[in-house]
Parts: sequence; C-alpha cells; structure tokens
Amino acid sequence: MLYKEKKVSLAAKAGVAVLLIVVSSCVDHDYDLGKDIDMTIQVGGEEFTIPSSSTDRLLLSQILNLDESSSIKPVEAEGQYGLSVGDYVLVQDGSSAPSSFEIEPVTLSDINTSECVLELPTFVGGGSGRITVAAPPSVNSVKISDNNVTTDIVRLDEAVTDMEILYRLGFQSVNYNGNLYINRGYTIEFGPELEVEIVPGASSDVLELADAHTLRFKKDCEVSSAHPLEVNFRIKHIDFSLMPEGQGIYEPGKFRLESKIKSYGDVSIESSGITSGTTANVTLGTTSVVRAASIDAVTGIVNPEINIESISFAINGIPDFLKEPGNCLDIENPRIVLEITNTSGVAININGLLTARESDGTTHSAGVGSVYGTDEVVVAPNATTRIMVSRIATPTDGYVNIVQPKLGELLLTIPEEIVFGDIDAKAVQQPAVIELGRSYDFGTDYKAIIPLAFGPDMTLHYTETEADWGEDLSQYSFKRVEARVVAISTIPMDLKPTVQALDNKGEIINDVQAEVEGVVAAGTLASPSNSELLIKIQSNSSNIGRLDGVLLTFDGASSAQHLGVNLNKEQSIVFSDIRLTVYGGVTIDLN
Repeated sequence: MLYKEKKVSLAAKAGVAVLLIVVSSCVDHDYDLGKDIDMTIQVGGEEFTIPSSSTDRLLLSQILNLDESSSIKPVEAEGQYGLSVGDYVLVQDGSSAPSSFEIEPVTLSDINTSECVLELPTFVGGGSGRITVAAPPSVNSVKISDNNVTTDIVRLDEAVTDMEILYRLGFQSVNYNGNLYINRGYTIEFGPELEVEIVPGASSDVLELADAHTLRFKKDCEVSSAHPLEVNFRIKHIDFSLMPEGQGIYEPGKFRLESKIKSYGDVSIESSGITSGTTANVTLGTTSVVRAASIDAVTGIVNPEINIESISFAINGIPDFLKEPGNCLDIENPRIVLEITNTSGVAININGLLTARESDGTTHSAGVGSVYGTDEVVVAPNATTRIMVSRIATPTDGYVNIVQPKLGELLLTIPEEIVFGDIDAKAVQQPAVIELGRSYDFGTDYKAIIPLAFGPDMTLHYTETEADWGEDLSQYSFKRVEARVVAISTIPMDLKPTVQALDNKGEIINDVQAEVEGVVAAGTLASPSNSELLIKIQSNSSNIGRLDGVLLTFDGASSAQHLGVNLNKEQSIVFSDIRLTVYGGVTIDLN
C-alpha cells in the first residue's frame, strides 16, 4: 500500500501540476485528487495508467469570488437591465452636488410722465341739471426704457410686469366756476398688447374692467378745478409680438416700451354754473405718471449662465487579476445613465466628457454631446430627462439613447473611478417661460450599468502561483507523464492554459518541463462545449527534487460564436475523464 500511495502521490503532483491552471485556479484549492481517483494502479511494460476521474463543477461565482461590496453583482430579477437572472453586471451609482441658475429681476429705470390737454365741445347754458358733451379722445403715452438690462434675456416675446400708473383727470375754464363730472362709462383704453388691472383701494370703487385692455368708470365722479381726479392701475402683461419692431429687447441689454393710453366718453358740468343762453369753454387735461416699472417673468429666449457640477462614481471590489497587464475587457455594450431633473422652463443642451481614471493616474475619455460627434444631449424643461449613453444603439422606453462608440475604451481595464465632467450647459435658444429672481435647480442622478458581455477584442490574462508544496520530491524520478482531459465549459470564452515549474525560491526552473495542447472552447448554459486537452510533463533530471510549485497562466479570448453572451454566475467548467499515463515507470528512493 505504501508503494501505491507513493506512486499516486507522484502522479498527482507531476501529472496534475499542469491541470492546476484549471483545477487550482478554477476548482477549490482544497480539492484532493487522491480522494477521487481510483487508487488501483495497473502497471504494464514501460508505462502504467491511472483510471479516469472527474472534478466537481466549478461555478464562475467561485472563480470571481466577489464580496458584498463589489460593484459587480448578479442580476436578481428577470429582465432587469435587459438581462437574465444570474447575469453579471457592474452597477454603480454616482454622486454630484445639485446645480442651479437664476436670472436677476429687471427694474426699469427710465420712465416718463405724459400730459395731454384738449378743448372740450362748447357747453351751452340753459335748463336745469347737468349739461353733457362727448369728450374727444385724449391720448397719453407710456414710455419706458433701460440700457442696462441683464443680457441673460436675449429676446422678449411676452413679459409679466408690474408697471403702476397714476392717471389724473383735471380741467380748467375761464368762464365756468363749477365742478366737472366724469360720467359713468367714460373709458380708458390700451392697445391689445397690454393687459391691465386696477390697483386695489379707492380706484376699485371708481373703475371696473371692461376687458383685459379696457377700464371703464362705473359711476359719475366729481372733479374740481383745484383737485383733479386720480385713479391707479397697472400694466400686468405685455405681448411684444403685437408691437412694432424695436420694442422689448432691441439690442443686448437694452429695453424699450412705447405705447398709448386713450380715454374718451361723456363729461358734464352743472347748469347752475352757466347763465342760460351763454356758453362755457372747458379744457380737459389727462396725465399719466409711471410710478415704478419692473419685469417679473419673461417668455422669450434666454441665455443664463448654467453650471452643472461634475458627477463621479468609484468602482469597488473588482478582482485584482482583472486589473493586471494583458487584460483587455472589450465590454460589448456598457451604459451610462443620466437622470437630470430640470425645474426650469428652459431646455438645456449639454456637452460633457466621460473620463475613466486608473489607479496609476492613466485616463481614458469619451465625449457626449454634439461637440463630440454624438447626437445632441438635451434636458427637457420642467421634467426629468433620462439619458442612456451606450456603445451600441439600445432603444429603451423612457430613455433618450445617445450612442458613443468609444465608450468601451473607458473599460478596457477596470478603472477606479469614472467622472462625467467638463460639462458645458447652454440654454436651447427657443422660447421659454422664466420667472426672474427665482432659483431653478438641476438634480442629477448618475448610474453606470456595465453588463459583463464581451466584444471581439476581449483578452483575459490570469496568473496564479501554486507553491510551497512542502513535500520531499527528491526521492522521485520519472521520464514522462501525460494527462488527457475533457473540459466541459459553459463560459463564453476560449481559454488557453499554460504552466511553468517553480523552485522553492519561486523562480522558474527547466528541470521539469510542461506543455498543454488544446484550448477550452467557449460554451453557453444552453450549449456546453467539450474540449480535449493533452498535458505533457517531462523530467530532464534524475529526480524532481527542486519542484516546489507551478506558475499558472490562463489566457482567455472572445469567441466569434459567443460575442455578446453575458457572464452568468451559473456558468462553469468541469474537467471530466481525466486519464494520467506515466511512461518509463517511476523510481522511488525509499531511503
């Protein structure tokens, strides 16, 4: 039994050394081949063969061995991110500070007073009561300007305003000493471009709105020559599209408003103030005084300064070997999702740079927006806009898809951080409604969604050292060992194993040479592959005493037939029908 155990130990160490690229790196390191191999050894002639055996199924989840903090996670619900349950996806939320913009209020400085004096028709004395005539139209102007308006306002189509106007009616006469009456129905009329309202208080007892552009006296009002009648109203809205060219913002930073106020209607004097058969001549004076004028909101084109802070996220818990040289993670279709909530009425055009930063400071960038050759990125007004940046077209309900073919270049090696920065945000030059003096906010959520499905340029280079075997191998000598293995794989990559012998200092030695013929072909869960590997081990010395371990290398590459197949935690490799053959016998020095 001791002899058999020694021979099997040699076969396990020498013959399975090469298999450790898959059995050690892909199978639990506690695996003991001696437990699974039939210990009955048939020796005949110059060779003997150990009966076949198989390894347990090694899951991809065991290979990756991800911890809870890892950014790579398996999908838990069917259809999430368009993937299947168990598919691996790198998902990471980003963080950014909220952004805002504001257009300062506009207080207009150059305001005017306008007077109009006209002769009323001649009053002829006679009879009792009042003598009434129809007053001809009295025309006053409203002139307001300012040469220092914020240039954030590019064009004015409409404006919500607060322009309070004092309107005064008085009279003078050289041959009449009584009072004048402004009769009920007397009208103060504005152009269709102006909407007015009555200032609450005494004026509301006198005036009423006939329509949005017309005020009317709702009762007779008495006026003495010493005390004119005063009423107050305000212009609350201006439609500049109904006005001639040159009104509103006519040059950057310059504002002009010129409009008319027309008043007309019946007026009366007291018959007792004029002798029957004689006449009285009266002049009516109207004065409009703009007390204050401001613009509170605008409909038009604006161009405020908009600053959106950079957005970043860190990628955590990535297996170290994915960051090693020789790896090229040609991710088929990574996605970056931006959700921007815009509380303003302005559509925002965005250009920005996605930059991946590696631990050594290396950066890779891909731009988003028309400046960088992609479709425009436009954030809708008064809404949350969901934008999906992807490497290939990925139409998704509720998302604006922006295709950036260079997106995969950010992930050829897994970076430590991705930043969306250098963001240039401009208001789309189309009409919008904006309240002046109000802060409008931009809330931005950011998420990377990177399914681990590979493109044609993917390469995977994985090394692992199996050392410190700690057994005295100097008592063994052999010529050649071969192992034939059938690899059953559902991992969608072609895998090429190689091995080199190490001494007890961890240095490569040539006394024991090994080579592997064959490749583990890519497969899928639905269609596993079957590949045959031939492992050859040759001893060039009298014994293998210096052998203390092996350097394992695993090179993976994309399979043309399996491009875009996502890695899944249930994918696995099984090594079946393992047959070890020792040529030339084994000599054991029992001393």
